[in-house]
Amino acid sequence: MIASHAPHPSPSCISPINHKFHSEHLIQEATIVELIVMSCAANFDKQLNAIRTAIAAQDMSAINRAAHSLKSAACNLSAKALHSACTELEKAAHSNDSAAVNSCAYVVELAASNLRSVLPA
Repeated sequence: MIASHAPHPSPSCISPINHKFHSEHLIQEATIVELIVMSCAANFDKQLNAIRTAIAAQDMSAINRAAHSLKSAACNLSAKALHSACTELEKAAHSNDSAAVNSCAYVVELAASNLRSVLPA
């Protein structure tokens, strides 16, 4: 049997966590999240205006596309209420149900307003 005379590593050498790496990684993740939030927030007005314009024109296909676009942004932000409202608006537009579209659009506006109140300006 051969005995090993290798020096024992210092405790800092065998640390299970690379604190410097993880600190830098968390900062990078926070920056990425901040950029995603800012990008989604910047597009809310554009997406809501697209929904309003499509509703005014009673263009169900355009309502569906605009609601889907806003739903994607909501998903990126984990904004469940807005995502759900957009899903319902898509369904109403797909069914050509004008009354349901108007009702769902109201809920989308409320959910977007609530979300906007917690997003950075």
